[in-house]
Amino acid sequence: MVQAVQVFSTKGVPGPRKVEMWNSILGELTDAVRVQPRDPLHFDGTLTRQRVGPVTLFEIRCASVRVSHETRRSELRRRPTFQVLMPVQSEFSLVHGDNPSATVSTGSFCLIDRSAPYEMIHGDGLCTLGIELPRALLESCLPQATRYAGAVVQPDCGASRVLGHLMRSLGSELSGGEDPGSLPPMMARSIAGFVAAAFADRDDGAQRRGNAGRLSAFRDYVDACLGDGDFRPINVARHFDVSERYVRMVFQSAGESLSSFLLRRRLERAAQLLRSEFHSQQTITDIALECGFNSASHFGQCFRQRYGITPREYRAGEH
Repeated sequence: MVQAVQVFSTKGVPGPRKVEMWNSILGELTDAVRVQPRDPLHFDGTLTRQRVGPVTLFEIRCASVRVSHETRRSELRRRPTFQVLMPVQSEFSLVHGDNPSATVSTGSFCLIDRSAPYEMIHGDGLCTLGIELPRALLESCLPQATRYAGAVVQPDCGASRVLGHLMRSLGSELSGGEDPGSLPPMMARSIAGFVAAAFADRDDGAQRRGNAGRLSAFRDYVDACLGDGDFRPINVARHFDVSERYVRMVFQSAGESLSSFLLRRRLERAAQLLRSEFHSQQTITDIALECGFNSASHFGQCFRQRYGITPREYRAGEH
């Protein structure tokens, strides 16, 4: 049976009830979610979804929020799933399970294991496309799918670019297709196959593309570990099953050492947080620690060397 597109929205709902309404709407898609809008009285959100066999396609548009997910054993036994999320407008930060914070930028995508806790934070104007897949379906195409949970994939290779195009096409069907509800259930397994190929390619694609591919994969992994103050080159080597010397060589071949890349990305992440409204109440020390610096003084020295001003001046807009 082909199912039609459904649209749910908080628009027109009285301000004090908007958050309650949005949590109720998301509860239809994702249980155990707690949403904290930055501006509850002026918040609005819209969820568009369609079932394709056992798979659910969805698009979420909403104002600035913090989304926290906690697991419930009874729900997991009843409906264990994975979600693929791809922002097509704006970006969000993701902390999944025990993984460090990562940024999911426009056009990239991440895999969420709904048996694990996670938190997402984004600003106003976010539009995210998503696919929810039963665990059994995804694991039939991608064994040990949980090892990819929390991973952020860039559209920089064939499989990931194809998945990106597919998700945008599916989003078009949801938001403005000429024949809503025309997606047959038999597409579900094909969709799962595209998802599996993109995430599997994250690990083994580098082997097929030489040093350039290795460098891209190494950088993605380092980006996902920026908050780990004890991160070392050996972590990259162990993750990709290569030597530490090879890791250093691949980075150096691009003209930037691993340590320089790690410091640059930590500083860029810190600069982003210093200007984030959601992190405005965090101290500069807290932000430094979240970005992997072991002391506020070291962070301040490195920040000034790169940006020419102190973190406090940068937060105040003095640049």
